[in-house]
Amino acid sequence: MATSITSVELNYLVFRYLQESGFTHSAFALGYEAGINKSPIDGNLVPPGALITFVQKGLQFLEMEANLSNVSMTSSFLCSYLCLYTYRCVCVLV
Repeated sequence: MATSITSVELNYLVFRYLQESGFTHSAFALGYEAGINKSPIDGNLVPPGALITFVQKGLQFLEMEANLSNVSMTSSFLCSYLCLYTYRCVCVLV
C-alpha cells in the first residue's frame, strides 16, 4: 500500500476531477501542461470521483489522528475547518 502520492498521480486525479465536473477547458489546459497523455497511469483503473474520495479519506484520517492524540493545534485546525460537517468517531481501545 502506497503511503504517498506522486505529482504525476495528483495531476491525473485533478485532471479527471476537472473532466468529471465539466470543466473541459481547464482539464484540457492541465492535461496539456502536465503531459497527461504521456502519463503511465491507466485511466480505466481509476474509479470516478477518485480525487474526492482521496481527499475525504485524508480528512477522516486527520480527524482520527486528532481524536487519538489530543494535539491542540491539529484539533483546533480540524474543528475550524470541519465545522460544516458532522462526524462521529467511536474508538474502542482493547
